[in-house]
Amino acid sequence: LIPGLPVRPGFITSYVISYKNAGTVAHTGEVLFKPDPRMTYESSSPSYTDITADTLRFAISNLQPLSSGIIELRYRVAAPPTVNNGDTITSLALFTTVGDITPSDDTSILKQRVIGSYDPNDKTENNGGIVGSDYVSEGKYFNYRIRFQNTGTDTAFTVIIRDTLDNKLDWSTFEMVSASHPYTVSINNDNKLEWTFSNINLPDSNINEPLSHGYIAYRVKPKSTVVVGDQINNLASIYFDYNLPVATNNALTLVQDNFTPLPIQLINFTGQLSNNTVQLNWKADQGKDFEKFEIERSLDGKIYNRIETVPFNNSISNYHLLDNISALPSKLIFYRLKMIDADSKFNYSKVIVFRINPVQNNFTIYPNPARTEIFVSLTADKKQNLRVKVLDASGRILSEHQKEVQKGTNVFPVNTFGLKAGNYILQMILNGETKASKFAIIN
Repeated sequence: LIPGLPVRPGFITSYVISYKNAGTVAHTGEVLFKPDPRMTYESSSPSYTDITADTLRFAISNLQPLSSGIIELRYRVAAPPTVNNGDTITSLALFTTVGDITPSDDTSILKQRVIGSYDPNDKTENNGGIVGSDYVSEGKYFNYRIRFQNTGTDTAFTVIIRDTLDNKLDWSTFEMVSASHPYTVSINNDNKLEWTFSNINLPDSNINEPLSHGYIAYRVKPKSTVVVGDQINNLASIYFDYNLPVATNNALTLVQDNFTPLPIQLINFTGQLSNNTVQLNWKADQGKDFEKFEIERSLDGKIYNRIETVPFNNSISNYHLLDNISALPSKLIFYRLKMIDADSKFNYSKVIVFRINPVQNNFTIYPNPARTEIFVSLTADKKQNLRVKVLDASGRILSEHQKEVQKGTNVFPVNTFGLKAGNYILQMILNGETKASKFAIIN
């Protein structure tokens, strides 16, 4: 069960059910889909065969060995107050047949966190951020999905996705599930995955928004050495032609001790970042014999430190905490709640992550297109040395030089004399970060 569009209150979301006969004989059966009760059916392709209560049934007849298929679904998520940001939406897909020798892989459960806005280039794992230790000991798969969208100003002819597996994942169990477009995939150094979509001709979102999207889905097992408290981190980089990579979010999965029931339910856990201050918000129902919340923060997603303790108050349900992060050196800040009852039993919440954006060194090119010379207007956050590169459309460096820029706005020329008519790339390297923009030369 692969998520498509994100889950947002009041909006349409989508799913793809991918199924395959990995055996040696044909099978006939049904695919069942049971949505979260807070969603309503919109459409499916193919159409469902039958519906019982809220469960859709799709008849699968004479599925030959190594044959596969997909079912596409669209549902509308209920609006607030039924569904709110931070809630979890849970759906299930199931394949039923007679004579299956591996029925354990016929069920897929998907847990999704409800969000407000979203990044069209992201990575998710089907368990919604938390698994029990039995999930590891039973050798179950983690199911990952990476989405991408061309939000540029022209068609993308090649898309490359690079994904380095966490060292707690067993790369030898890697299996592709499905993809939106034809691709090739390679594994390098045992854990570095690379997908290449050659001649994908992905239109930009301004020209054709529905066709500007793509995805890959794969599964992989955790190593048997993974223990309670371990956190599995995964993020990917997406390359559209010769543009700089787009980094996805970090898909975090925390291993817990089989979800020891606590006398309280965490309804949601969210946060906002504004002016170097993170505001954490969480909502819990009323409970008995519950003691406190410990707020933990990490700069690397691995080692967490307690920054505050908030006592449980049975008369309130909404909690808040402000955290000033102006002095922290990390670009990523991770938070989680440790929920502790009177018997010292505890569970963790999902992890939420904030990306700290440094002061940007932005630049523009004019005129564009140009004939013999272009000018660059660049805003720098401090006095520094700048490396300027001119590349052709294939990425070959044609010229390179260094320049000192001052804090504030800088305007300087870049000589393009001798360049033939065509498209080029201007790269600026400041503080170890590379920014790039396209420009054109005309006769």
